[in-house]
Amino acid sequence: MLKPIISISKDQSLRLKGIAILMMLFLHLFNRMSLVQQCECFLYVDGVPLVNWLSRASNPVWLYLFLSGYGYSVRRKSLKDVCYSIFNIYLHWWIVLLFAFPLGWWLNPTKFNISDIWVNLSAWNPTYNSELWFLFPFILLIICQKSIFHLQDKIGYKFYSTLVFLVYMFCLFVFSAYGESTVKEYSRILWMFLMVLYMFVPFSIGILSSNININIKYQISNINILILLVLAIVIKCSLSGIWGIMYQIPFFLCFVILCANIKYSGIFGNILVHLGKHSLSMWFIHSFICYHIFSEQLYSLKFPLLIFIVLVGVSYLSAICVDKVAESFTYFVNKKSQ
Repeated sequence: MLKPIISISKDQSLRLKGIAILMMLFLHLFNRMSLVQQCECFLYVDGVPLVNWLSRASNPVWLYLFLSGYGYSVRRKSLKDVCYSIFNIYLHWWIVLLFAFPLGWWLNPTKFNISDIWVNLSAWNPTYNSELWFLFPFILLIICQKSIFHLQDKIGYKFYSTLVFLVYMFCLFVFSAYGESTVKEYSRILWMFLMVLYMFVPFSIGILSSNININIKYQISNINILILLVLAIVIKCSLSGIWGIMYQIPFFLCFVILCANIKYSGIFGNILVHLGKHSLSMWFIHSFICYHIFSEQLYSLKFPLLIFIVLVGVSYLSAICVDKVAESFTYFVNKKSQ
């Protein structure tokens, strides 16, 4: 029976978004040794704290972009729907800023300089929350999505897949040869263009996954999926240099396919769905908590698991508030326009 390489329902998409936001929080908590050194770590891999070692397998931005490419490809939104999506993203970001900026300015007026408010509102240069580097390039990618679909339809899947791979290699070459920070300092416009190209890769993998059909004959159990997932993660965390780069796309595809086919239990599956529903606001909020405003208080908890649970919980509860405000504002605007 012919099926898409990866078939993702609405609930599966929310679960994957839930996984992505957990990966993002874990990555930002433990991807730097300067942060991990503030923790009490008991497990190590070759002298490296386990939490830092595992963070090497976290690539939440790619997972979100994959899901966006998949979703836009399946639905093929109209210009009006695309504009609404962009407005909705910005609305959530502005609401987060509305709450975070006064507190940040009070605690750290140098970083939260009011003269930088416009570049932060637009996300062109989010100095208040530099972990939002992806937001403006992502908006540009959404704007270009109709042209991307037209290109894919025109040249076909094989040539499009080749183009995606070449774009990926080109971006890696530029960033490895000159350094991402060097490119950004030289020209933010050039850096933004390269970021759009780089983000085009996982976005396009999502497009291709929704359109290429294969003959699927076998079902795989959760135990076998988990074994393969652990094996793939161990390999990803163990590789570095050129081998780590070459393994990136195969690992990502393997990770998505396996996670999409897990049969989630009721409680855990529901938790992921709820996290997925509020993942956008959690993404905007969490780094204010763990880096820019409450870093000292969070890492004073010492134990990585406790730090992670607290950040997830606080980000989730804060995201619910932000989403409620956004929902109320949207409802008010719609009612006024009727």
